[in-house]
Amino acid sequence: MTGFTGENTADKGNNPATAKIFPGLLASFLWIFLFFFLQIVCSVIALVIAIFTSGPLEEFLQNPQVIAQDMSIIALPIIWSLVVANGITLGILMLYLSRHGRLDHIHFNNWSKLGFGATMGIGIAVIAAALAFNFIYSTYIIPGVELQADLKLLFDAIPKTAFNAILLFVMVALLAPILEEFLFRGLLQNALAHRMPVYAAIVISAAIFSLAHVNWFAPQVEFYIFPPIFILGAAFGYLYHLTQSLRVCILLHLLNNSAALALSQFAESASGI
Repeated sequence: MTGFTGENTADKGNNPATAKIFPGLLASFLWIFLFFFLQIVCSVIALVIAIFTSGPLEEFLQNPQVIAQDMSIIALPIIWSLVVANGITLGILMLYLSRHGRLDHIHFNNWSKLGFGATMGIGIAVIAAALAFNFIYSTYIIPGVELQADLKLLFDAIPKTAFNAILLFVMVALLAPILEEFLFRGLLQNALAHRMPVYAAIVISAAIFSLAHVNWFAPQVEFYIFPPIFILGAAFGYLYHLTQSLRVCILLHLLNNSAALALSQFAESASGI
C-alpha cells in the first residue's frame, strides 16, 4: 500500500501468472451478470411481498398492472431490494478479490501514481467536463430532458423519513458507485485493456456502463440517457487509466453521486415550499 507517490509495495500474489491473466474477460462479464441478476431477483421478491401485503388479493387480481405500477406501494420495497442485492454482490465480490493479490492487480490497494495536487486537479477537471456535457445535453441538445426520470419517480414516492433518507444514501451514494467502479473499471476495463488499446477499452467499458443504466423494463426504453452516462463512464475510465488507482475513481464517484442525490433532494424540497 502506498500514498499518492511512490511504488506499491503490497504483496502481488503468490502466483506471478495471475497478474498476466487477471482479470479475465469472461469472469468480468459474469460478475456484471451476477450484479444485475441479484437485483432482478431481489426486486421481484420485494414486489411480490409488497403487492400481496398492500391489500386484498382480489383487488390485485382485478387490477394487477395498476397496483404493480403504483409507486406508493412498490417504491420503498424496490429500494430495499437494491440495497440487499448490492450488499450481497459487494460482499461476495470482496471475498473473491481479497484472494491471490487480486485487489493489487486492479489497483485498489494504492492511491494515485500522480501527486496529490495533480490527481485532484485532473479528477475535478475530468468530472467537471463530464457534468458540463450533461448540462449542455439536457439544456440544448434535448431541452428539458430529465435523465433517469424513472429513478426520480421512485425516489419521490419514498416516504420522507430520516431512516429512508439514510437508506437512499446508502444505495445511491455508497453501494452503487463502489460496485460500479469495481465492476466496470477494476474488472471490465482492465480485462479489455489486456486485449486492445487502453482507449478502446475505456470506450467499450463506458458504453456497457451506460447501457447498464438504461431501464430495459420500461414501456418505452429511453435511450437518450446513453450519451451523458457514457461520457461520465469514459471520464471515470480515463481517470482510472491516468492515476492507476481504483480508490480515486471510487472516491470521485461517491462524491458525484452524493452531490447529485443532495441536489435532487434539495430541488424536491424547494419545489414543495
